[in-house]
Amino acid sequence: MIFFFVFLTLTFLWLLFPLIPSLLEFVRPTDIDPLKVVSRDSGDIAFFANNFRNYFLTQAEKFDFTTIQDTELSKLPDGSPFIRIRGNVWNQKHASAPVDYIVIAGPETTLPDDVTFLREVYGVGGLTGGVGCAYRAILADKSLTLLEQSIVLRWVHSIGKLTVQEGSILHGRASSDEELCLAIGVTFEWISAPVIFVGKTEIHSDTSPMQLRRVVFNQVGLKVMADGTYRFEGDISIPANSLFTGNIVVSGQINVGYGAHVKGSMKAYKDIKVGGNCKIDGSVVTRLTINIEKLCIIQGPLIAEAGISIGQGSIIGSKEKHSTVSAPSVTIYSGAVIYGMVVAQHIGQTSA
Repeated sequence: MIFFFVFLTLTFLWLLFPLIPSLLEFVRPTDIDPLKVVSRDSGDIAFFANNFRNYFLTQAEKFDFTTIQDTELSKLPDGSPFIRIRGNVWNQKHASAPVDYIVIAGPETTLPDDVTFLREVYGVGGLTGGVGCAYRAILADKSLTLLEQSIVLRWVHSIGKLTVQEGSILHGRASSDEELCLAIGVTFEWISAPVIFVGKTEIHSDTSPMQLRRVVFNQVGLKVMADGTYRFEGDISIPANSLFTGNIVVSGQINVGYGAHVKGSMKAYKDIKVGGNCKIDGSVVTRLTINIEKLCIIQGPLIAEAGISIGQGSIIGSKEKHSTVSAPSVTIYSGAVIYGMVVAQHIGQTSA
């Protein structure tokens, strides 16, 4: 019997032995520091474009371009195939098959229609893409125009103005250091520029929502939290042409009537609806959807866990203070203007 218990004990210890490091870590944890993750590539929308420019300039320093003719297939020092083109000399016959080499385009070059570029396109000056072209990635040192039905698979960046015509699809990142103009019917994922225009490139007077005479709104049942934020249980409606001062957190929906002005930020656990001609001085955050009607001014970020709709002529952010719009689904209507960045995790689109 004693032998049996000894055997059982030794067997238990033998099975326990591999678990000793885990048990020690559980009792006295040492691996508790955050993972060191380099997030520059996720935070900087032009990260890949800047990397490609640096790569090409490094290769170009080692290459004598005087030894080749335009449209002549050559190789960079690292073996990457490329051609150099200028103006409109690239004949349409090249569109018969995908282009599997880097394209370096001289100033004011126009690409042929219906070409699929399997590698990067780099415009050292102004560049215009062809109708129905598909790009792996495209970079322009000045202005860039993507004609209708263009497709970008990874990223597009322009130092100057970036114009994207109707029916185009922008996968990945699309950005400009100057301004981004999207036509109606453009699909996107992540776009960024100092100013983003949809459809029209006009900005309505940002004083229009300020011209209404507003009545101060006080809601019965508002609770003041320690930081001065107002909290309300249930749904709340801010009447048309009224003024509400302060930040508000609501457990239900928020409905802001036409012409109202909220001098603060809003957060709701359900939908937020902002009527036409309203002004919100802070951020708008919800777990569901945000619906912004026509001619509104939202000075802070728009963050929703379901979807965001931005009405015609509405302005998000300002020249002085850029904003962020983020949701799984984002729809931006004609005439809207966004200063900053729009992130649509599933689908973003422009509409009339």
